Amino acid sequence: MAATIMDRILASSNLPSVPLVALKVLKLTQQEDVSIDDIAQVIQKDPALTAKLLQTANSPLFGLAKKVASIQQATVILGLRTVKVMALSFSLVDALRKSQDGEFDYPRYWRRSLTSAAVAKLLAQRCAGLRAHECFLCGLLADIGMLAAYQCVSDVYRPVLSRFAANPRPIQEIEAEVLGLTHARISGEMLRKWSLPDILCDAVAAHHGEGLESLGERPRMLASVIYAAASIAELFCGDVESWRHNEVKAHCLKLIPITSEALEEALEEIHTDVSGMASLFKLEIGESVSYETLRTQAMMQMANISMSAEMERAEATTRAEQVTQELKEVSHKAA
Repeated sequence: MAATIMDRILASSNLPSVPLVALKVLKLTQQEDVSIDDIAQVIQKDPALTAKLLQTANSPLFGLAKKVASIQQATVILGLRTVKVMALSFSLVDALRKSQDGEFDYPRYWRRSLTSAAVAKLLAQRCAGLRAHECFLCGLLADIGMLAAYQCVSDVYRPVLSRFAANPRPIQEIEAEVLGLTHARISGEMLRKWSLPDILCDAVAAHHGEGLESLGERPRMLASVIYAAASIAELFCGDVESWRHNEVKAHCLKLIPITSEALEEALEEIHTDVSGMASLFKLEIGESVSYETLRTQAMMQMANISMSAEMERAEATTRAEQVTQELKEVSHKAA
């Protein structure tokens, strides 16, 4: 069944495609002798993309002291890889946004995707040997398999959404139960169909732990960061209850070489980064929460759990005392 579903998705005419400008930028950056002017000429043919890239370069996300006035300047200051990733990100988000329709919860999807992207970047900045904006792109596209499944095989994906709406929990668990495969695998295959580098495809496909150990060192490290980012995104988006935040942090500390202090710093910055990116991408993401709010929610949930447990113990004690008294009365009457 899983293979049939994957085949249907990849062969569907509804499958999201990569915009032409993004493909050109991607192909150019894969050439060894590409110049800054080559990249700038391609991007400048799309005025909307040019404006967004310049707005991004001058945003607080990069914190540059000098105002960036041209794509050439942005490429020099930010680097070729960063400009490539941002061009791909804006182009793909625009393409995906145009196809929005139906009952799919798009604000929730974009909140989850932007949170994964922001966290992946923040974690990569604190881990040696990783490219922050490569991690950002993987985080942004990691859940695109959800959109593809909804748009291409809605007949089999709607039951997944119904189960999730009725009882929110990690959606990949529901997908595995209903479909026999997860959105992570679908996302990886979509990126491969778009001819993105294998390392990105492999990392995205393994971003919930599937096949993680079978990857080479560099793709495994990249996949581990995306896995950690996805776990934190689930927490911040409500797929995982707030009181489990210490479990999620412990999971991340096992996955990637980061200190507890550095992880806390990253968590504190998530809300600001996600809000900033939602504004840059002009995406409606619904209500997002800060780390402080998340911790407050966790304390309230733990208090409720403790109170419920205490009430259950009190009820059990009362019932035991009642049974003991009844037995005494029966024994007394029998005597």
